Amino acid sequence: MVALTNRSLETTVERLHLWANDSSQAALSDDFLSLTKVLLFLTVYRNQIEGQISSPSANTDQMVHPEVARRLEGYLKWRGHFPRLKTRVDPQDVMEKACHSPSIVVVGDIRRSQDLMTYAADERDFSRRMVEFILKTRSMLNQHGGFFDKFTGDGFLGYFNESICEIYGSNYFDSFIGFIREFSAFCNVHFREWVKFVRKVPAQSIGLALGADLGRVSFQSLNYHVVTVSESIVWASRMASAAKAEEMLVNNLLFQALRQRNDLMFESREAVTKSGESFQAWKLLIKDAPSKGESEDKHS
Repeated sequence: MVALTNRSLETTVERLHLWANDSSQAALSDDFLSLTKVLLFLTVYRNQIEGQISSPSANTDQMVHPEVARRLEGYLKWRGHFPRLKTRVDPQDVMEKACHSPSIVVVGDIRRSQDLMTYAADERDFSRRMVEFILKTRSMLNQHGGFFDKFTGDGFLGYFNESICEIYGSNYFDSFIGFIREFSAFCNVHFREWVKFVRKVPAQSIGLALGADLGRVSFQSLNYHVVTVSESIVWASRMASAAKAEEMLVNNLLFQALRQRNDLMFESREAVTKSGESFQAWKLLIKDAPSKGESEDKHS
């Protein structure tokens, strides 16, 4: 804040004025933090103006335009969860639309994560491999237009929302399948390599189990913490709980939406909830993409 305070206010105002007339340019040199720095500037600028106003009853709330404040607040609420969108949008408007459009809920759960931690070669090795998993999860969700919610200690929760993916420039079913294809390949290699450095290998397989369901999700930001509510989240979690390491199970509505795709196969699976309620799930299998030579042969 000191560096920003010492900066010439006139110069900053001029740069913001130029930015307002050419939104393709970043307001400040750091593109990722540009809006954050603008908000910081407005705070400093307001404080300086308040210091020059003698009347303690002056209404300084009007010194920042309400629309600017709303957009900045929306950006700060959701910026850590959005994928990198290809166009300027109002995050709050996007999330309101997302609440009224379907989402594919994805839940990941690391099988035997306790063994990975307890019998790790050393704590640094466990931390390094877990951080790599976390970073890759967020990166791949972002690359495929997914909405990241949170990490759960030994897993994660994310979404592929129809409205968000449309803004991202993709179909949310295609985005979901693309993510699962790439992410599953990474996780299978990552955890097989990880097991080589565990002192005691459990009898059960170590790896990532995935579950997914389809439905509407209520997205809210309470004190800048994302809160999501949906029955689909419950069922996606149940799918993940029923799945084995290196498996993905999907619930009925998602199965019905995907069953006609030529790049997928499904196997029926009977499972039971923790309360003893039985249900049917489907193991999702993604067919290998044809090689360049095979693709050319089919079209020759």
